[in-house]
Amino acid sequence: MAIEVELQPKTAARLRGICWMYAQLSEDDDAPLNGVIYVTERDDVARLVKRNAESMGLDSLSMRTLDTVIRQTSEAAGGSCR
Repeated sequence: MAIEVELQPKTAARLRGICWMYAQLSEDDDAPLNGVIYVTERDDVARLVKRNAESMGLDSLSMRTLDTVIRQTSEAAGGSCR
């Protein structure tokens, strides 16, 4: 699993390149990655990532907010985060 944190929108060309790379690394059953988690607080960035991921064939994408990641980490650690 790869994790990307998007604080600012990247150029469309750069984001397409990143999504294409992740699509190539996660396309087969024996691929080195089984998905990509993108963390962002910005709706515009999330829409840009989703649109480019779809256009590059990146099907194994999961979008999450930072609050969600913190909550999930805390739950996995038995509630000891924050």
